Amino acid sequence: ARHPSGAKKKIFVPTARPWTRLGHNQPKHAFTVVSYNVLSQKLLDSHRYLYHTTLRPRMRLANLQKEIGRYGAQIVCLQEIEPENLEAFTGCVRTFKNDDKDIKRGAEVAFAPCGEPRTDGVAVLVDAGRFSIVHSHELTLDADEGKKNAGLVV
Repeated sequence: ARHPSGAKKKIFVPTARPWTRLGHNQPKHAFTVVSYNVLSQKLLDSHRYLYHTTLRPRMRLANLQKEIGRYGAQIVCLQEIEPENLEAFTGCVRTFKNDDKDIKRGAEVAFAPCGEPRTDGVAVLVDAGRFSIVHSHELTLDADEGKKNAGLVV
């Protein structure tokens, strides 16, 4: 494929990530947590000069869902997530019945916005069949030059 400028277009291929398993016989109550910075599409769009090989928004979202979903986590923590994209990631949370068979029970979600001028924030999604978000506390962290960041204690 070629870019309109005539340059050959690069195709994004995710890097294989090596993982170390800590045990083959997982205790019955074990669970997996994944933390992932999804890179807000709005931040990406406002800093195009930093990201030359990014995909179109819809394709990026689909690839992120596949990447995060492949880990089979019962708790998923997301950074730089736009609130309108949260629903797309609830399917990435793996849910179980007592006999450890996958079921679709859904995810509970807690979200904390970064604050103006940013529209993204952080979120924690949990398997609603195993966990309940009893309380969450949003934090706004002031960074340099008036930039705001969010934190979330669940």
